[in-house]
Amino acid sequence: MQLKWVAKKVDKTTMQQGFFREFPRLDDDRLVIGVLSPQLATSFFGGVLVGITQLAAERGVAVIGIQTFDPGDADVDRAVSRYRRRAGWGHLAGVISLVDAVDAAYLFELQDNGIPVVLVSNEVEGLTCPVVSSDNLSGVASAVAHLVDHGHRRIAFVGNLRQSDIRERYEAYRQTLSSRGLEPDDRLLFVAIDNVERGGAEAGQAMLEAGLPSTAVVAGTDYNAIGVMKALRRAGLVLPRDQAVVGFDDTEAGALTTPALSSVRQGLHCDRCQRRPSWSSISPFIRMFRLSTTGSLRATS
Repeated sequence: MQLKWVAKKVDKTTMQQGFFREFPRLDDDRLVIGVLSPQLATSFFGGVLVGITQLAAERGVAVIGIQTFDPGDADVDRAVSRYRRRAGWGHLAGVISLVDAVDAAYLFELQDNGIPVVLVSNEVEGLTCPVVSSDNLSGVASAVAHLVDHGHRRIAFVGNLRQSDIRERYEAYRQTLSSRGLEPDDRLLFVAIDNVERGGAEAGQAMLEAGLPSTAVVAGTDYNAIGVMKALRRAGLVLPRDQAVVGFDDTEAGALTTPALSSVRQGLHCDRCQRRPSWSSISPFIRMFRLSTTGSLRATS
């Protein structure tokens, strides 16, 4: 299975270079890109950051990673960061925001200050900018097909539908069920409040309160899946006998669960373009990089 990264089409008049301020540079004349990330050390966010940094280095561009979730905050797993610092704004030629690193107000403020923005794995209503996301259809289709091939017919979905990528994964889940002759059931959707363990655990508890109407569940992220697994195991269920669980992202944390989590793998790497994009077609920042990912389902059951 191949996963691709696709960019949202943007109105060229709105995105022309003249719309933004003059790009600041370092003393050695390099542009600087800021990458806003909820966390920097996890396998998914770290992998994206490495890919951006490697290709930026090829273009002579410096990258600064900025973690927006405070590890000392007791509410670190809330849905959206409260990050408000204008770290490095005077030095940045542009910003890449990963998933829900900051809220919409922060992103609009960046653009209001003439700083170009690119979003990864999430769209923000009303914000005109490129959006880079994975091919959620083929990834989720593989996960659902894996479960159907193992005899499951009542397959639930857990995910944070505020995020556009998760909504795409939910739609892919429904489409794949239909293509396999199974009618999607709205009662098998359990909405998570966030993308991490807390949201998954609460969704898992909701599954239990509903009488556990499924024999398997697809989670929008590995951390949601881990939360579901913990909730079900606390209730005395044996996994995967009583409930098969499949995640998305193939994180290290998922591989360390007991039993190990089956997950859609996204292997991240820089993709050297056959034809270099034009730096002047939209802006030097926006056309600076291209990410690609290849993926497969790591199945443990």
